[in-house]
Amino acid sequence: GEADVKAQNEFIKLGSEFRGRIALAVSAVQDAYGNAIARYLGITEQDTPTVIIIDYDNKMAKYKIDREITAKNTRMFLLNFFHDNLVPFYKSVAIPEPEYSYDGNIQIVVGHNFQKVVSDPTKHVLIELYSPSCGRCQEFAPIYASVAEQVAQVEDLVVAKLDGSVNDAPGVSVEYFPMIFFYPKNAKDKPIEYIGERTETAVLEFLKQHVTIPILN
Repeated sequence: GEADVKAQNEFIKLGSEFRGRIALAVSAVQDAYGNAIARYLGITEQDTPTVIIIDYDNKMAKYKIDREITAKNTRMFLLNFFHDNLVPFYKSVAIPEPEYSYDGNIQIVVGHNFQKVVSDPTKHVLIELYSPSCGRCQEFAPIYASVAEQVAQVEDLVVAKLDGSVNDAPGVSVEYFPMIFFYPKNAKDKPIEYIGERTETAVLEFLKQHVTIPILN
C-alpha cells in the first residue's frame, strides 16, 4: 500500500549512511521469501510496515522500531542499536491459562515466560525446544513424555517444552530442533545442552548426573 511504499523510500534513504555497519534489506510479507522471514520474526501483515534489526552477534536478538517509519526515526532507531540502548523483543504466543499450562507432566512454556521458568532458583529445569512439524521432534515426543512421568515426583525438577516455531527462547541461539537444555538451580547462568542419545534411558542418566539430589533408584 501507499504507507508501505513511503516507509520503504524513507528506509532506503539511510543506505549510504550506514553502509558497512549494518546490512539493510527490504522484504514483502506477501511473497514466499518475505513470508518465511515474517513467520520467523513473529510478525503478520497487520504489523507492517515495520523495521526490525536482527543481531547475529548476540544470539539472534531482535529489535523492533516503536514509532512511525521516517528517515529520522529509523536513523535514531539504528543509532540506539549501535549504542546498546534498545530492548530486544521476543516472538511469543500468549501464556497459557493454568488449566492448559501442562501437557501431561510437561510444563508448556512460551517466549513471554521462558526466562521466569528457567531462572527459578528453587528448581532444576529440563526444557525441550521443538517444532511440531519436525520429524525428529515427533519421534522424541513420547520418549520425553515418559521421562517427565518418571521424574514427576521430584519436587525441585521441572520438565518443560517450548514450541520454537511460534516462540523465541530469550538468550538461546536455536540452531536446530529439538534442542534440550538443563538449567541447574544453583547455576542458572550456565545451562547445559543435552547432546546425548534421544532415548529414555540416556536422558534419565543425564538427569541423574546433574541433579544435585538422588532422583532415581
